[in-house]
Amino acid sequence: MTESRNDITVNGGGTIAAGTYEVVTINGGGTVTGDLVCTTLKVNGMGTCKGSVKAATISVNGTGTFEGPVQAGDLTVNGDASVRAGLGVNNLVVKGNLTVDAGVAARSVEVKGFARIAGDLTADEVRGEGALEARDVKVTGGFDLSVYGASKVKSLDAARVVLRAPGSFGAMMFFTEKRFTAESIRGTEVWAEHTSANVVSAGNATIGRESRIGLVQYTGTYALVDNGVVTEARKV
Repeated sequence: MTESRNDITVNGGGTIAAGTYEVVTINGGGTVTGDLVCTTLKVNGMGTCKGSVKAATISVNGTGTFEGPVQAGDLTVNGDASVRAGLGVNNLVVKGNLTVDAGVAARSVEVKGFARIAGDLTADEVRGEGALEARDVKVTGGFDLSVYGASKVKSLDAARVVLRAPGSFGAMMFFTEKRFTAESIRGTEVWAEHTSANVVSAGNATIGRESRIGLVQYTGTYALVDNGVVTEARKV
């Protein structure tokens, strides 16, 4: 283990004491024994943080386990990351797998892998090509997801909702059913493909291919295209 100024690096295996650092790098295996405050945290092998983490930038390129709450400006997951408590982040990018046992609050979320959130997800914007699980999802702006795997939420509420059919690459990415399932979906504009929902409430709603919706409530326009199925559509 080498240390210079406020930078600390673990090569192979070792521990890092709780404290405030500039750059923390874990190559191989390493454990942070307590609360960590740093500018940059890089997990390039297998890293475990026993306490809370506050950082401007976190990148997980291997396997990262966070047993306390995490606050970050930017969090990028290229491998596998597990957060046992809450996650607060400005910009979240998931290119691998992210599991959060509590809720997530973010400004921008980009999913190009699989994000599993046990609690609620609140964000300004959500976009990507992948799969998402959460309880209640509230987005002040747009929610735009190409459904490349089995996704499930209790409710989705966004200004603009776009759920797209997966492209040909999706067949190679996941072997699960490529479907977004929700009890309710609400938005000023809703476009739904590969979607199952009990209720869709929208200003303007378009229900497209491989979708099965129980009730569509709309105030503006409504369209049923391709092989979408709607049990009841009601203008309110």
